[in-house]
Amino acid sequence: DFFQVEGRFTHYNFTGSARRLDIQGVIGNLFARSLNGRGIFHNASVPATSSLSRYFVPTYNASIDLREPWFGSPHNELALSVFAHRRSAPGIYIDRGYGTSFTFTREVAQQALASANYRFEMSKVDAGDVYFCINYGVCDQSTLESLRGNQRLSPFSITSTIDRTKDPFSPTRGFRADGGIEHASAFTLSDFRYNRLTGDGAAFYPVRKRASIGAHIRAGWVGALGSTAQAVGISGTLGDIV
Repeated sequence: DFFQVEGRFTHYNFTGSARRLDIQGVIGNLFARSLNGRGIFHNASVPATSSLSRYFVPTYNASIDLREPWFGSPHNELALSVFAHRRSAPGIYIDRGYGTSFTFTREVAQQALASANYRFEMSKVDAGDVYFCINYGVCDQSTLESLRGNQRLSPFSITSTIDRTKDPFSPTRGFRADGGIEHASAFTLSDFRYNRLTGDGAAFYPVRKRASIGAHIRAGWVGALGSTAQAVGISGTLGDIV
């Protein structure tokens, strides 16, 4: 990543009523052209005079988040976010995206939350043929051009979490768990379409006075929807695409 600068601003009472405003931005890949292959910096083997020199362009990640507590009730919270990013791996891919996100969270019980989220993102991946051949199983030029175009990634998700530990930072007793379901389809205005389930849990048991035993398990499943191929403009004979 060469050199990177980051800035963050937080206002804990934006326009009153304990609204929280977070603004943050990161710019990386600075001085990449001059530092590539020098000293501690690995040579990315990207000729600066070729079209691959775009991998030396600065990367960025920026977002603005606004949280509204007590949205209709002391147990509710509403959050709005806008974001944009440009990520790259030298000689492999450049990932660009921008979008917005809406989240409604309710405290259903003490230390137990449930959230509904919708995220709309326009994304574009610029990469070599080998990247798509390996990761997507797509190698013909017409299909590659379709995948390199702008695509919508717009899932709707519901998540829940519960924490019954004695200490949120160094728990020695109790359990915590979270799980979620995510759906993306034509109904959510998404080109990449799928269903996904995730679950995560941990439990802690004290042993005598100075020790404890912890266990952690994580599981997930994802299934592609067949309409993805048509939505992104590729042949349906290629199979499922996630």
